[in-house]
Amino acid sequence: MSQSLDRVDIKISVNTKLDGEFDELLFSVDTCNYKEVKNGEVIFYIDFRSDVADAKKDIEKVLDKAKEIQKVYKNVKYPYEAIEILLKKRKGA
Repeated sequence: MSQSLDRVDIKISVNTKLDGEFDELLFSVDTCNYKEVKNGEVIFYIDFRSDVADAKKDIEKVLDKAKEIQKVYKNVKYPYEAIEILLKKRKGA
């Protein structure tokens, strides 16, 4: 069997320290590995050794999105306001 197909079954948990209201925005981040998001915690599931290299990139993407969310959220009063701003920004409106 090829080394790149070796199963590794790794679970990586990243706590973004964001409220659960932002889970959908975190989940929308395009990643290579499967992920679940619950209450600001992002859990990546790495199945094969060949996917490990992508895990770092995936984590960086999610943390970049979390920083973007925090930057907007600190300037508004409620999570829904930050979500509206970020969705408009994503749509280019």
